[in-house]
Amino acid sequence: MIVFIRNIGPSVAKQDIMQFVAPAIKSWIPWKSGKIYDISILTLKDLKTNTLEYHALVYVDDYHGKMIIKKLNCKKFFDRYVNVREYHTRSWRNDRRTSTSLANIPGKDYDGAIGSRVSDRRRGKNLEIIDSISAKFTAVDHARRKHL
Repeated sequence: MIVFIRNIGPSVAKQDIMQFVAPAIKSWIPWKSGKIYDISILTLKDLKTNTLEYHALVYVDDYHGKMIIKKLNCKKFFDRYVNVREYHTRSWRNDRRTSTSLANIPGKDYDGAIGSRVSDRRRGKNLEIIDSISAKFTAVDHARRKHL
């Protein structure tokens, strides 16, 4: 399972995220404690407002992912309240907007459902993904940022 932590700060490192998530997957039964497989920081640039957003993706097993979501959602992390939820990978197979069975009926909107939105409410068109943010930091402890 991939756990999505939304709205982290720009100076948060992987080690900080690991320290935030680790207590949520600890169990009083030693063999039930979870393991964090990988952590990645996702940086998105909004092309309309020219702002950067920072999010974290934490890769864990399904059982401990649900524990993380339950224990850490709406908690304070580096003076910000973060939203923790499951990350869903979208593809053409699970996209309801590509339904072709009702799409060609007159009087219906773009995805075939009566009363559906005419415009897409997802922000994907206006976002640019910046893959590696490690090049933006000068110190090992990520204390200072380079000028963008």
